[in-house]
Amino acid sequence: MRCFKSILKAVFGGFSIGWKLSISGEKNYLHSPDLEYLTKIIRVCQCIEEARTHDDVIALFQDEFTFYQQPTVANGWDRKGKSQPLARLGCKGNRKCRIVGALDVSNGAVIFDQRSKIGVVALVAFCKQIRKQYPSARIIYVIMDNWPIHYHPKVLQAAVEANLQFVPLPTYAPWTNPIEKLCRWLYQDILHLHRHTDQWILIMKLVTSFLNQFEQGSEELLPYVGLSNGKIPAAPPDWKEIIDYKETILIPENGAQYTEPHREELPV
Repeated sequence: MRCFKSILKAVFGGFSIGWKLSISGEKNYLHSPDLEYLTKIIRVCQCIEEARTHDDVIALFQDEFTFYQQPTVANGWDRKGKSQPLARLGCKGNRKCRIVGALDVSNGAVIFDQRSKIGVVALVAFCKQIRKQYPSARIIYVIMDNWPIHYHPKVLQAAVEANLQFVPLPTYAPWTNPIEKLCRWLYQDILHLHRHTDQWILIMKLVTSFLNQFEQGSEELLPYVGLSNGKIPAAPPDWKEIIDYKETILIPENGAQYTEPHREELPV
């Protein structure tokens, strides 16, 4: 094999072609296939800018994630030598819990709901929870990914009743949603290598306690997720100068409207 590579190197060397590792061989490479990527990012930037300059406008990043009873494997502190930190598994299965949460871009406040399942019923209730949290807001932008359940007719109707405006992120672009980093923080502090494998109730309480610390906002959370000092994750540096974008993705003020391909058997 080495001889074969040497031959190829000699043959292709004159053409400025060399043997290299692919990008995926060193790190994950992600690229959104969304043809409207820039258009949607600019719309998100507009919503955030409006929330930061108007007291009666709120912009929230929403997402859902799952945590499990068994600890997740990660780097951790341990004694020097051959010993390694272990994710010790328990004997009571691996139950899971789902969380839907929203992050306020202005002050870092977090709203969340913790359930065994996040479907249409949970999202309808969460729309009401958001409005209850901001009863006097004139506009509430809810910026989130394109999970089909987000645009289920019942969820859209709940958004209309709560006067929420849904703003879609680009497809398959998790780096554009700052609340993903809050999930990472939760895993780093609570869930990686935890020692409570047979204490499911305690794990859920620890997760709740972690998220509750951001209930009134957090100056520490904003820089962690990339929203401090006027920053906007994934925003083009010159986004304010880009005017060639499509108005068709703007969500009308009279309700949350968004067209998604029809999908059967949506969970409730």
